[in-house]
Amino acid sequence: MRKFIGGLVFMFIGAILYVALANQTASYGFASKSWPAVDATVITNQMEVLHRQNKSHGTYNLRFVYSYSVNGQNYRGNSRYFDVGLGERSGKGDFPEFEARYPPGSTITAYYNPEDPAVATIITGVPWYGWFYLFLTGIFMVVGVWLILFPSDFSSD
Repeated sequence: MRKFIGGLVFMFIGAILYVALANQTASYGFASKSWPAVDATVITNQMEVLHRQNKSHGTYNLRFVYSYSVNGQNYRGNSRYFDVGLGERSGKGDFPEFEARYPPGSTITAYYNPEDPAVATIITGVPWYGWFYLFLTGIFMVVGVWLILFPSDFSSD
């Protein structure tokens, strides 16, 4: 019985992780590969220091906003790719290069959801960490199912 409950707990954790981390990143990421493209204009692209530990370490955020128009309706987007967070990260990562590549006023290509044009991105597909989230949630689900279906494989007897 403990193995069955343990299996349910693992499956529950996997489901929570999927909903919290992987669902939006993966579903929008997969769908965005076929979304229509439109020209967009960068309004803001600025790396902000949220917390500095020393010269080379800290927490950063990228304020990135672009405008685009679909069927005469104006929209603003702030997504580089589909993310579960606000873009904060420990370390600068690719923020300085991204900031230099897309200065305010530059023209970029945005890809928008034809069912909801307010949802857009400039990088389509599932980012590497989206695949990691899917893998992680899958591990929890597989272990949970294994504990439920084959409890004797984990017995301590």
